Amino acid sequence: MNTEVVSLLLLFQMYGHSLCQNGTRPNIVMVMSDAFDGRLTFDPGRKVVQLPYVKYLRELGATFLNAYTNSPICCPSRAAMWSGQFVHLTQSWNNYKCLDANATTWMDSLEANGYLTKSMGKLDYTSGSHSVSNRVEAWTRDVQLLLCQEGRPVTQLAGNMSTARVMRKDWENTDKAAQWIHQRTASAHQPFALYLGLNLPHPYKTESLGPTAGGSTFLTSPYWLKKVSSELITVPKWLPFAAMHPVDYYSTFTKNCSGVFAEEEVRRIRAFYYAMCAEADAMLGQVISALRETELLNNTVVIFTADHGELAMEHRQFYKMSMFEGSSHVPLLIMGPGLKSGLQVDQLVSLVDLYPTVLDIAGILPVGFLSGHSLLPLLSNASAFSKKQHPDWVLSEYHGCNVNASTYMLRSGRWKYIAYADGSSVPPQLFDLTLDKEELHNVALKFPDVQVRLDKLLRNNYKMSNKEVKAALKSAREAIKNKEFKEALKHCKAVLKLEKNNYNAWVFIGLAASELEQPDQSQTAYKKAVELEPEQLLAWQGLANLYEKTDQWDFKVELPNIYQKLVELYASSDKNKCYEMISKLSEIYQSEKEYLKLAKVWLQLIQVKEEEAVDKKELLQLWQQMTQLLSDCINEEEQDNETQQHLITAFEKAMVLVEPVPGEEHKKLSAAYVKCLSKLPQEEAKTKQACESMLSLFPNQSYPLEVLGSYYLKTGVLNEDAVSCFSLLLDLAPDNGLGHLGLGTKALQEGRFKDAIKDLAQGKFIPDAEKDPALVSLRGRAYLNKGQVDEALKVSSELMASNPNLPQGLVLRGLAQLAQGQQQLAEESFLKAAGQSPDCGEYYFLLGKLYWDMGVETRKDRSKAHTHFLKAAKFDPHLGCVFRYLGHYYREVANDHGRARGCYKKAFEMDNDDVESGAASVDLSMEQDDMDTALAILQSVIEKATPGSAKWAWMRRGLYYLKVGEHQQAVADLQAALRADPEDWVCWECLGEAYLNRRSFTAALKAFGKAHQLQPSSIYSVYQAAAIKQTLGKFREAVAEYLQITAKQDYVPALKGLGECQLSLAKGLMEDCRDGGAIDLIQQAIQNLFRAVVLRPDLSCLWKLLGDACTAVSTVSSNRAQVLVPALLAGSDTNTQSQALNQAQTLRVGERCYVRALKMMSEVPSLWYDLGLNYYRQSSIHRPDEGDQNSQSLLLEKAQQCLKKAIMMDSGANSYWNALGVISMSKDLENFALAQHCFIKSIQVEPNNVVAWTNLGTLYLKKDNIELAHEAFKIAQSLEPLYVNCWIGQALIAERVGSYDTMDLFRHTTELSTHMEGVKGYAFWVCSTLLDKTNRDSELYRYNIVQMNAISAAQVALSKYTGTVSIYLAVELLQSMSSSEQLAFALCSYGRALCTSGQLEEAVRVYNSTPLQELSDLAGLALAYCRAGLIPESINAYERALAVASIEKEKAYILTALALLQHRQGNLDSAKTLLFKCSMLKEPIAESLLCLCALGLVHSDATLAAAALTELLKHVSVSGKVTEQRCLLTCALLALQGNYSAVQREASRAVHSNPGNPSLWSLLSRLIPQYYPRKANCCWTVREEGFMVWSAVYITGRSDGWPCCLSLQYDPRKDDPAAWAGLMAACHTENTSCYLSGSAPGRQGLEQTLMSVVSEKVHNVEEIERPLAQTLEGWVLNVSPQHPAVMLSLRQVQCQRLLLASGGTALPDSVLEQLNNAWLAEVYRSQGLLVQAVQAYRQSLQLASQLGLHSSQVASLLRLALLALEPCLAGVPRKDWTDMILEATTEVLKLGSSPMALLFQALLQYVTKMAARSVLLTGNKAFVGEAGLLSRLPSDSGAGCQLVPPQTLACQKRPGANECPFATCQNEWRPKTAGVSFTACLSFNLNFASLRMQHYEIMQLSGFNFNFTLSFSAYLR
Repeated sequence: MNTEVVSLLLLFQMYGHSLCQNGTRPNIVMVMSDAFDGRLTFDPGRKVVQLPYVKYLRELGATFLNAYTNSPICCPSRAAMWSGQFVHLTQSWNNYKCLDANATTWMDSLEANGYLTKSMGKLDYTSGSHSVSNRVEAWTRDVQLLLCQEGRPVTQLAGNMSTARVMRKDWENTDKAAQWIHQRTASAHQPFALYLGLNLPHPYKTESLGPTAGGSTFLTSPYWLKKVSSELITVPKWLPFAAMHPVDYYSTFTKNCSGVFAEEEVRRIRAFYYAMCAEADAMLGQVISALRETELLNNTVVIFTADHGELAMEHRQFYKMSMFEGSSHVPLLIMGPGLKSGLQVDQLVSLVDLYPTVLDIAGILPVGFLSGHSLLPLLSNASAFSKKQHPDWVLSEYHGCNVNASTYMLRSGRWKYIAYADGSSVPPQLFDLTLDKEELHNVALKFPDVQVRLDKLLRNNYKMSNKEVKAALKSAREAIKNKEFKEALKHCKAVLKLEKNNYNAWVFIGLAASELEQPDQSQTAYKKAVELEPEQLLAWQGLANLYEKTDQWDFKVELPNIYQKLVELYASSDKNKCYEMISKLSEIYQSEKEYLKLAKVWLQLIQVKEEEAVDKKELLQLWQQMTQLLSDCINEEEQDNETQQHLITAFEKAMVLVEPVPGEEHKKLSAAYVKCLSKLPQEEAKTKQACESMLSLFPNQSYPLEVLGSYYLKTGVLNEDAVSCFSLLLDLAPDNGLGHLGLGTKALQEGRFKDAIKDLAQGKFIPDAEKDPALVSLRGRAYLNKGQVDEALKVSSELMASNPNLPQGLVLRGLAQLAQGQQQLAEESFLKAAGQSPDCGEYYFLLGKLYWDMGVETRKDRSKAHTHFLKAAKFDPHLGCVFRYLGHYYREVANDHGRARGCYKKAFEMDNDDVESGAASVDLSMEQDDMDTALAILQSVIEKATPGSAKWAWMRRGLYYLKVGEHQQAVADLQAALRADPEDWVCWECLGEAYLNRRSFTAALKAFGKAHQLQPSSIYSVYQAAAIKQTLGKFREAVAEYLQITAKQDYVPALKGLGECQLSLAKGLMEDCRDGGAIDLIQQAIQNLFRAVVLRPDLSCLWKLLGDACTAVSTVSSNRAQVLVPALLAGSDTNTQSQALNQAQTLRVGERCYVRALKMMSEVPSLWYDLGLNYYRQSSIHRPDEGDQNSQSLLLEKAQQCLKKAIMMDSGANSYWNALGVISMSKDLENFALAQHCFIKSIQVEPNNVVAWTNLGTLYLKKDNIELAHEAFKIAQSLEPLYVNCWIGQALIAERVGSYDTMDLFRHTTELSTHMEGVKGYAFWVCSTLLDKTNRDSELYRYNIVQMNAISAAQVALSKYTGTVSIYLAVELLQSMSSSEQLAFALCSYGRALCTSGQLEEAVRVYNSTPLQELSDLAGLALAYCRAGLIPESINAYERALAVASIEKEKAYILTALALLQHRQGNLDSAKTLLFKCSMLKEPIAESLLCLCALGLVHSDATLAAAALTELLKHVSVSGKVTEQRCLLTCALLALQGNYSAVQREASRAVHSNPGNPSLWSLLSRLIPQYYPRKANCCWTVREEGFMVWSAVYITGRSDGWPCCLSLQYDPRKDDPAAWAGLMAACHTENTSCYLSGSAPGRQGLEQTLMSVVSEKVHNVEEIERPLAQTLEGWVLNVSPQHPAVMLSLRQVQCQRLLLASGGTALPDSVLEQLNNAWLAEVYRSQGLLVQAVQAYRQSLQLASQLGLHSSQVASLLRLALLALEPCLAGVPRKDWTDMILEATTEVLKLGSSPMALLFQALLQYVTKMAARSVLLTGNKAFVGEAGLLSRLPSDSGAGCQLVPPQTLACQKRPGANECPFATCQNEWRPKTAGVSFTACLSFNLNFASLRMQHYEIMQLSGFNFNFTLSFSAYLR
């Protein structure tokens, strides 16, 4: 027996799948917790507690679903993990007896092999390190006494919601581990291994039970408890004591769990345990975070596991020490580089597997016997796992305390078998874990065969006869030494009887049988040993020796595999043996021409040499030998690409090592490398690179140029590099044919056909060129490309004449026929050519392209285009165009994008100028999410691109960067693409998208605008522009854009955006109390969103928005909340399109919409929040009836539940807490404690929460805690000084305590914004102050009432409140009062309001319900009768009023009204009598004289009319309206008298006196054609829509001939904006001519009036309000482009034709454009579009500067300054406006002196200083929250008082007023003398005008009465 055989017997090694193939070994970090239940790491257990870092490992690594401890107790389990051996092999029996202190662990092996190692925290694997008491308890376990050895499990809560660190010791160790990781960045070159042992989630010691007590306290903090989903905690089922297994019964008692446990107690214990697991997970997370922060995570394998689990009251036990799943199932998760992600492994594994796994990861072979097996093959991406590599069972055993028998568990498949020994005889247990996951049913008796099989397997694996086995093996070894081989066989068979899988025994049998010349038996034995331990050397060496000495063919076949395995095993142990095996393998593979295997084994040899660090020369020789060995492979018919790659690698490595460079040796090696590559068609790119590299070192060598030239010609890529190559080749060898051929082909491609023909025909560069059909064919193609088809046919004929079947001639003829459109003939020619030359790829390509171009049918026919393209690719794989068309086929016909992408990529690799293929390859790569490939292609193109080129690459890379979020780079690339093609609208859209993602909204708008300009039909650009404007808050502009889209098609995103904008506009109107407009917009939003929902009912966001729109109606007043809702949405009859719903019904529709959204996305907390608010809004308007299920309290409960649900999902949203607090404060709930809790939680979530602070203050105010309320409101004020509600709160506090600041605080709230509580409060205090006559002379009264203009301010503010409540509210409130006078006053005002609103019958009823004793009551009743058409009743009422009137002026008005009524009834004489009677009074009124004059005119009584007119002119003052009336009456009287010439003179005189009065111009335009037609110049035009008359009236004496006025009479289109636009255009034209001539314009007033009319008319016909210029432009383009007047209104100042007609000078276009911009700016300014106006002014200024127009520059600058000054004077001095004023005025002063510019600067200084001085109210005023303000509480001073109408009110002039607003009062006013309005009664229909009169003074007093009444109602509320 030689020494080799002896060494074989002693060597035990294992081979692993290392992760360090690239030479860099990974770091290893293991975190082992204590008592962690492994079932929490996967479903369904993982749902009960949040373990984010376990989840992180699960998603990025592998989770073992069946990982078990080898002993369910601390020390023995850890000993098995550290040693890799079963417990009985290490004799680690309990927590006292474990490994020796110097035992070798896997950490020791790592350190010995170059790892930096560190162990921290709990280790617990050495003897005596844990617990001496466990040793004693293990001795006494057989005592038949049930003693409680542990404390009863209890729970303990520590800390508060912010206590995250409970287990201090573990956290300290975790911090140290993280710090140690951070320190490793300095030595990143050395791999490290870190072990961190945790105590958690092991229960804590119960200190009250003494120092030796075990852990029975489950301790955690509220912080971790919130991570546990309590509703998912299950209470485990328990067997009754009688049914329990004896060992389990014993354990239950010793663990002190035999007492009574309430279900809630069990649930609490389990909850606390899960929370402790969450804390352990956080420690794991800190380690992972440290690795991530140091960027070490990518090269670190992280392992998380535990020593055992925790029963947590399963099976009526806690702790471990049991084989049940809770105790024995451990977590095992592994993540690292090269390992699979998201993998779930079902394989049964245990902790002993970690030892070989860790060494395998580090690439270290373990020494000695191990019980475990490496798990790396299960995890590695590079490994294929075989079940034979790991047993299908796991073994666990327990010999410690708390059980009365040693326990053994074998888990195999679905079965768990538990056997007991070493104590009292107890039956085994068998559980079917598939059907009985809770392990409650022992089925050992039910399945005896399974029990027997598993018991046998358990005993075999446990190796109970260890001593006998060792003795027999020792005897066998001695027998072999003594060459007693038969005796050795006997000993080995004895061993196999005890252990049939004993590796050494099988090896010895193989060796003995081989020596006894029994080869088959020897082979069987060795193979059995190999199967048992595939990584051990002994059996493999024995097989090698057996196969070498035995001459059997089957042995020879298997010998290389044996050598290969030995190479792998020897690589790390015996280098010489490794070289020997490689040498033997090389000889075998070379002789059998297995080049791939030869290459791999040679690479192994070189790798081993490199590890030995041999010198370069030896390595160079090895690489060169490898190139020589593999060179023959490229000549084989079936070439192997992998072998070729190894050959290329060998050349490259050799060239790196060879020296010197350049040198002769290097040149030879380079030439050999180029030659090798030239024979490999697929390596064209490397061929080109190698040639260029060789040329750079050896420029005089022509060989690499010839190879390069061949490459360029084959690929057809004749770029600048190719031309340079051919030129250099000709420089070195002028007669080189390849160089001439390349240049000639290049000329052919570029269309230089003469040069091409000359080069290809000269025949100097290739012998017998004229006889070469290929060259002649090229010449023919040159003619063909030049368009000389006849010449090409001639060449073709020459070729065919020499050889009729010559393929080149046939192809040339086919190309010529194709050029002539003869596809069928061309097909025949190509087919013949392919038949003659069946291996020519080009001919098949031409056929395929022909079929492709023929149409769809031939494209789809696989036998046509597809088949021929495939043949072309097969015969000529370098023809790039073939692969491009194959890509077309797979993409368009076969719909196989994967193949299409490959074809395009190959085509582009062959020809980088093939844009089509490159673009298609990139597009398909992006579609398939292969961004790396796409980016690599684009990068390669862009690097070579010149400016303004490669648009497709720039654009696609821009899209790539846009997709990955690199927006700045995307913008740059897309801009580069646009430089190549500025007209590409798609690229503009992409650029807009990039700007938008970069938040550059202005740039994005411009880009989308440019895209829309280039492609008006593109909806996307319009939509994005609208979306941007919506984002910027420009909702009206956004609505206009969205409507452009929705008018064309129902585009869901546009409908959604439109609805959102309309809803936002509605909310803005509601804030301003404009409920009517808000309802209209809400209605439109609902309609548009419903259109979107009909198209996409699956989008929850649309249902949510519909719910928002319906819920928004809760804010408006209930009497206005009538909404038209689609019938389908309302749930009504589908026959009707829409249905009107009230406020409650609309809210219920909103509720249904939210519910629909929740059905789609029930886990969205914001939807629950919205639904809760909807219920709350419903409750606030609902009027519950008895027994109604939808009562107010029920709705509030629903709202509360919804908000609680939202908070449960997202407790970090402050608005959810705030809303729940508001609801809890509601009247029907009044849970103030919960409300306070919610508001405080909201503040904790968001400390700067002004709403929550305000609501908290409201709550305290409600509970009369003034101090806390004031403090809360004060904090809210400091957070947001402009929030009105907290100011209202402070005002209410001031009111409660009787502060003098109360009224001032309420007034300040009305200045901030409109809030009803502030409005009512301010009006109340104004009324109270006015009623108190004792303080009229006080300073406080003068400040609060007089200086602050309190009456009008309160009236304006209160009018907004009255719009939201019922008009009848005052009457309802006063009916319960004792004062009949107040009630009558309110009824009178109510009747007047009803009359004004057209409710005449109700007005008559209300007036008749009053006593009818006051003049105002009787006059109002008469007016109501008159408007209702009840003339006799009206006359009767006026007669009663006449009897009550005491003042002559009142009597005059009543007599006039009676006269009008008598005239309406036809009583002319009675009317005259009454009017004459009126005129005889001491104080006649002008209205009666006006009626008398009109009466004379109507009845042709010139005398009466003249007399009345004379008296009328004495009584009226001269004003604009009186001038019109006087002119009209005078002209009518002159016409009645027949003096027609005087009519024209009177009207002209009035016009000249009042040139800015449009009414006079209108009157003149009607009078002249009728009474003086000779001075009228009329023209008539006809339109399709109707008949219109345009009359231009010229005044004689005007030298310029401009029309002084235009009149329009048309029928039937009275509201056509075009007509009014024409008038406006004429006026503007005349004004412009006046400007140009230097005279003052006379039409400014009329032009502005007409502009307003046009704007109003346009507004009436448009869906929404739009700027006037846009409206006119649309009208001109779509309606009447033929009207010159309207075109003038659009172009404004293009009056060249008029100027030329009058002999003027034509204006340049630039001047007209400057004027046009100035006019357009004025239009924008008048429409309120200030930004557009500024832009237009700047454009005008720019043109004026370019033209050098000094006056225009000054005018534009001053207009800019004036435009900016207006908002500053209005109290909005924004910085951009002030800067614009200073900038504009400064520029004006630079141009020259300008008093106007100095005035503007002075005004700006004044405004700025006054604004600074006006900040009066700061820190002590506050407001009330959104909880809904507390109802107003009357102060103590006002309690029980009876308000009476004021008898007198002091009359104070407002500042700046010229007269008292109450013209008829004498410092006193009595409500009893309220006057009457006769507007509707005094009306005659005359020929020229409708004369109306009003008593303005009475109207003012009446209005005050009405508003004052509402003030009373506000107080009474």
